[in-house]
Amino acid sequence: MKTGFGIDLPIEETSPGRARIQRSDREHCRSGKSAAAVEDKPSAESPYRSKLEARYAGYLDLLKQAGEIIGYQYEPIRFLLPGKRNTYKADFLVQRLDRSIEIHEVKGYHKNLRDSVTKCKTAAGLNWWGKFIKVTWEDGRWIQTEVSA
Repeated sequence: MKTGFGIDLPIEETSPGRARIQRSDREHCRSGKSAAAVEDKPSAESPYRSKLEARYAGYLDLLKQAGEIIGYQYEPIRFLLPGKRNTYKADFLVQRLDRSIEIHEVKGYHKNLRDSVTKCKTAAGLNWWGKFIKVTWEDGRWIQTEVSA
């Protein structure tokens, strides 16, 4: 699929207004592997903490090439939360075309999901300057849900 900027992206239109990225690493959805298997540790040379975060960075790269975002940074900021030595490290800081800032928290399945979402909600309540978004991979596509305090 070609974008309005003439960039050829590996995207297929699934229905009017919906599209998905054509990527070989989507095969885990068809192979029956669990979501936990997707979030295994990435290779040693990867700067990302999980394979899911590495895949989301690839998705953000495509959005940047398509001109839909200005850019992003991986784990650029740590939020101080109420309590003794209580912090929250955001996964991605994304800058939209209108110069607004979004903090994206990529979540797969793990046993401490509730604790990390609670920290994200607390940070969202204390920081008015950014929009906090929880990102999950479901049914072969990225689902973004706004987090409010």
